[in-house]
Amino acid sequence: MPVIATNDTPAVGVGSPGASRLLVLVPDLDVDEAALAQCVWSLAEPRSLAVLYLGISSDPFRESPVRRRLATLAAITRDNRIRVDTRYLPAHNWREAIQVTCCPGDLIVCPPERTLSLQSNGYRSGRKVLSAAAGAPVHVLPDSFFDTRPVRGRRLKRFLFWPVSLAILAGFFWLQVQIDQATSGSVQIILLSLSVLAEGGLLLLWHTLTSEEL
Repeated sequence: MPVIATNDTPAVGVGSPGASRLLVLVPDLDVDEAALAQCVWSLAEPRSLAVLYLGISSDPFRESPVRRRLATLAAITRDNRIRVDTRYLPAHNWREAIQVTCCPGDLIVCPPERTLSLQSNGYRSGRKVLSAAAGAPVHVLPDSFFDTRPVRGRRLKRFLFWPVSLAILAGFFWLQVQIDQATSGSVQIILLSLSVLAEGGLLLLWHTLTSEEL
């Protein structure tokens, strides 16, 4: 695995005596969690380095999936010799997240530049991530751990979220008006209650479909 350094920092391997923690950047893409965790463990275990998995997203609907992935990676990586923590930040770019997270003694474990730059919501390119390391060495992982195919589908879902949600609300509002005009008494109450339950269920299902991993 190649090691890339910033312009101000010489290349330093995982075995550097100055390294005390691996700061692992986890992009919001499909990840081979078992393989990535095994790779991180193999980097940390020989010197009992601590591990911090860092995930970011500026989309509040992505927070739960990102946190689940971080927790899964931590559970697979952790053992008696390695302390593993996770951190999620509602950040717009990796530079911002690294600036508030990176500490002296950190070694940044970074996906390939093209993988990081595929994230949406204005995420900055991997090259700028590397320059934002501020003196910390950077270890670049192979791109085989990361599947970039879902990115386009996820963007489409984000684009469609509000139009579809509003269409559901409008459709059920029209249905409830029709029920109100055509029925009365207990029948009206039952039908309106059923329509409200169906509306809530459909909105919940749509939210789940747009926030889950592709």
